[in-house]
Amino acid sequence: LAPAGAMRAFSDYYGATVPLKFARTFEVGGSTLECFFAGLLGGIIVFASTLILCVFCTFYYGNVVVSSICIAAALGLIALLRSNAGGIWRLPVGSCCLSAVLFGWIFGRYGYCAYGYFALYYTNARTYENVDPMQRGASVADAGRIVFAAEARVDTVHAAGYLAEDGVMYCAAPIVGIAPPPPHPEFWAVGQDCCSAIGDFTCDAAKDSSARSGVVLLNGPPFGMVSSSFLSITAASPAGAETRAKYMAAARAAEGQIARAQAADAAASGSEAPPALMEDVRQEDSTVMFVRWVSNENLVMLSRYYSEKAWVFIALATFAFSCLSAPLAWVMGRRAIALLPTKAARLF
Repeated sequence: LAPAGAMRAFSDYYGATVPLKFARTFEVGGSTLECFFAGLLGGIIVFASTLILCVFCTFYYGNVVVSSICIAAALGLIALLRSNAGGIWRLPVGSCCLSAVLFGWIFGRYGYCAYGYFALYYTNARTYENVDPMQRGASVADAGRIVFAAEARVDTVHAAGYLAEDGVMYCAAPIVGIAPPPPHPEFWAVGQDCCSAIGDFTCDAAKDSSARSGVVLLNGPPFGMVSSSFLSITAASPAGAETRAKYMAAARAAEGQIARAQAADAAASGSEAPPALMEDVRQEDSTVMFVRWVSNENLVMLSRYYSEKAWVFIALATFAFSCLSAPLAWVMGRRAIALLPTKAARLF
């Protein structure tokens, strides 16, 4: 009877405590999941919001963006520092939100310099109409879109290409009117991988006889907060400083074609070459305007292009941050449960 009594006592004791132990296990596990999802979702929301603010609002409200980011970072830091004062969500939410603000600002600055600035600038840029391609580029220096005079066309015969180290052919063709092209044209239609070394320029709407508009390529956002090394990351974009230098090299090659053609014409006619042909260097490269040659209906092409790129960048960056912040949210959630084992603690 003694063994039977012992077995009954064992069954009575453990039969009652084992379910409680399992219940406690699920209870702790459920709290860990709550902390995990709270930290993960909080970080994703803060990261995406920071990205959108930096990419699309810096252009208009730079100070407001900086103030909002500082406030969000301060709130995340406060939640992190007061995680031991109660509230099991403070540790995962504070750590994830603080990292979201930091990485959101870094990626947001890149997104603004690479996409957001150009999307908003082209949307609000000034449009000049009936522009004579023979005039100086400095007269329309603040242009974002240009509608040329009716006689304007792309001189595909005197186009040239520059094959860069990255294997891309940078193409440039002068925009001219009825008169022959000048030795140093101020307006150029440009593109990539759409010409040969000499001539054969087919970029954008160069073959469209009705097209006479251009979307100006910009140099980049004029922000002191962004270092030159950071801006060099965006140099691969159509508006980067390095890209402009490569287009300029193509334009100089095309100017050589123009000079040789005009010298040959002068020799054939028995007259002296114009003095301007003796100029082998341009006085000011900064006055040259590089444009994407488009029809009037496609003047908003680059604005739409950069807007779409910006939203794709935001979506991909948010997805990447979600994947990378999940381990942090899980570890901080488990640590919060370990620091506050009792369920009497409030959530936040």
